[in-house]
Amino acid sequence: MLASKETINSLPDGLNHKESAEYLRKSLITVTELDALNLKRWQGLTTNLGVGVIAGLLQYVSLRKLIADQEESLLNESLDAKLRMYSGITTLAATTSETIGKV
Repeated sequence: MLASKETINSLPDGLNHKESAEYLRKSLITVTELDALNLKRWQGLTTNLGVGVIAGLLQYVSLRKLIADQEESLLNESLDAKLRMYSGITTLAATTSETIGKV
């Protein structure tokens, strides 16, 4: 169970312990509810096709930099550079899929 700092700070003055406990009990959410809220908030950001296209373009630019870094990496940095490059590829693929799925 979680309670936000805003909820705790917005606790009305003059409540006794029982009323305060009831107020806070009504404002508690579970971790699952928080995850659903965060997912809904994230999906709301990507509902616009233009936002998806812009995000994809920015990720493409970043991916090109990651590929260049991987090619120029020293032997002791090569694994880290490869993993970053693969992460960039995965992220770009996910954004592309999400954007195409919205069409």
